[in-house]
Amino acid sequence: MEAILTDSALVMFDKMLGGVYRRADRAYRENLVHRAKALDASARALLHMAKAMLTAKESGEDQDAAVERSLGWERLKALVAETEIVVTNTREDNLTEIVERYPTVRRMIAVLHKTTRCSTRSICCADFMRRGRCNSRSARQQDA
Repeated sequence: MEAILTDSALVMFDKMLGGVYRRADRAYRENLVHRAKALDASARALLHMAKAMLTAKESGEDQDAAVERSLGWERLKALVAETEIVVTNTREDNLTEIVERYPTVRRMIAVLHKTTRCSTRSICCADFMRRGRCNSRSARQQDA
């Protein structure tokens, strides 16, 4: 019976951990969409400004005035800062979202450990690594 409960606890932990990864992946995809929208808006504004500057250069006009007319220097400054933040915070994987959920996983491990009473060798190993000793009488008897 104890082995069945331990197996059930491990399955439950596996499902909870899978949920953590799914939520992290969902958050990553949502952030990716947000970043794509922000970069699209920035690219469109900068493209409009670049076209105005090229037109001004071809016609011999002042390029600074073209920037001021098309976008404005303050808006350009803000746009560059926003784009830099988006690009700097971009990762190719969902590791950031998973790391942010570490406290949740840590709490789940503590609950799992308390409920299983270290009845299997693998859990006893985890107990040994955490405390430097094994509290399970059955595990010590198996080692003897």
